[in-house]
Amino acid sequence: MSKIAERKFTKSQSRLLRRHRLFASILSLLCIYFIASIVTIQFKIYSRQQEMASLEQQIELQQEQNDEISRVVGGGSSDNAEYIEKIAREKLGYAGADERVFVDVAGAEG
Repeated sequence: MSKIAERKFTKSQSRLLRRHRLFASILSLLCIYFIASIVTIQFKIYSRQQEMASLEQQIELQQEQNDEISRVVGGGSSDNAEYIEKIAREKLGYAGADERVFVDVAGAEG
């Protein structure tokens, strides 16, 4: 057998060796924890960036719709006025100032 295998440690050397092993184990566990934390945080960042890109697309689409509505409403031509009046009557249930609206409560009974 070799001399290294036969070497015996004193009590103080043995305690010191155990402490070093314990310290190395704790340090290894901390490194693993920090690496796992970093990976988790990076995944969350990526997810939030994807969400932000989606929201920016929605904002851009809404801006285009708002610009189109502003163009239609702000134009002032008679076609726009007729279009606005049609939407107000059909979708919002509005009537002109000198008009009366009659509602058929009997329905389609016949």
